[in-house]
Amino acid sequence: MNFSELIPFFEKNYVEIAIYCFIFLIIGGTLAWKGNV
Repeated sequence: MNFSELIPFFEKNYVEIAIYCFIFLIIGGTLAWKGNV
Protein backbone atom coordinates (compact mmCIF):
# COMPACT_ATOMS: atom_id res chain seq x y z
CA MET A 1 0.00 0.00 0.00
CA ASN A 2 1.48 3.33 -1.05
CA PHE A 3 1.46 6.40 1.17
CA SER A 4 -0.17 8.38 -1.65
CA GLU A 5 -3.11 5.96 -1.48
CA LEU A 6 -3.50 6.56 2.25
CA ILE A 7 -3.80 10.34 1.94
CA PRO A 8 -7.31 10.38 0.37
CA PHE A 9 -8.41 7.72 2.87
CA PHE A 10 -7.36 9.85 5.84
CA GLU A 11 -8.88 12.99 4.30
CA LYS A 12 -12.23 11.23 3.99
CA ASN A 13 -12.22 9.41 7.31
CA TYR A 14 -10.15 11.59 9.64
CA VAL A 15 -13.25 12.16 11.79
CA GLU A 16 -13.92 8.42 12.12
CA ILE A 17 -10.23 7.76 12.81
CA ALA A 18 -10.24 10.40 15.55
CA ILE A 19 -13.34 8.83 17.11
CA TYR A 20 -11.83 5.32 17.00
CA CYS A 21 -8.57 6.58 18.52
CA PHE A 22 -10.51 8.40 21.26
CA ILE A 23 -12.55 5.28 22.10
CA PHE A 24 -9.37 3.17 22.04
CA LEU A 25 -7.66 5.55 24.46
CA ILE A 26 -10.64 5.48 26.82
CA ILE A 27 -10.85 1.67 26.81
CA GLY A 28 -7.08 1.25 27.08
CA GLY A 29 -6.84 3.83 29.86
CA THR A 30 -9.68 2.21 31.79
CA LEU A 31 -8.13 -1.25 31.53
CA ALA A 32 -4.71 0.10 32.53
CA TRP A 33 -6.23 1.95 35.49
CA LYS A 34 -8.13 -1.15 36.67
CA GLY A 35 -4.99 -3.24 36.18
CA ASN A 36 -2.88 -0.90 38.30
CA VAL A 37 -5.51 -0.75 41.05
